[in-house]
Amino acid sequence: AGSMSVFGRSRTTGLFEEETTKANTVFGQELGASVDIDSDGTLLPTVAAGSTGTREVQIFQRSTSETIGTSWNLATVLVGSQNEASDEFGSHVRVYSDNVFVGAPASGGVNELNPITNSGLIYHFEYSNNSWFEAETYNDAEDDILAQNKFGTSFDITRDANSQFLLAGVPGPATGGTFHGHVTSFTRELLVGKYLNNE
Repeated sequence: AGSMSVFGRSRTTGLFEEETTKANTVFGQELGASVDIDSDGTLLPTVAAGSTGTREVQIFQRSTSETIGTSWNLATVLVGSQNEASDEFGSHVRVYSDNVFVGAPASGGVNELNPITNSGLIYHFEYSNNSWFEAETYNDAEDDILAQNKFGTSFDITRDANSQFLLAGVPGPATGGTFHGHVTSFTRELLVGKYLNNE
């Protein structure tokens, strides 16, 4: 079934306290297979297997007015529009402000009619008008989309004064039995539009 332990430190005592978050889990759900937390400690996305065998991202939230030791509440569940049981949806998750990014490295990519085996995909979910929605899906640069790329195996988000950056690890494909790998970067102006691939 799985569960999560969240550790926090009181600013007054300096001591670490433990919180345990547990949803209505069932056997084989593997809650907590991947997890992240936002910078102010109020948003917690974690991965679990859904009832159909596909994975889902469960979003837990708590009020900023609450203190360490209080419970987290399940706010919503995110599922990718192209998510299949074999996609490894949720192998990696990152939360950045009101955005959650979810890797599916075994996905066939954005073209459902012509999938490329294990080319990989990253889903971008965004919170707006009191609800979460799938804002975009991303895959590798067009010339680099190959079978066994596993795009989205790892990634991170950062920013400077003007832009946000999505950096995605691509460990494959194998050439002559050797996995070479590379990193693909995406950029967008702060809070405006989709991330654009930097080729």
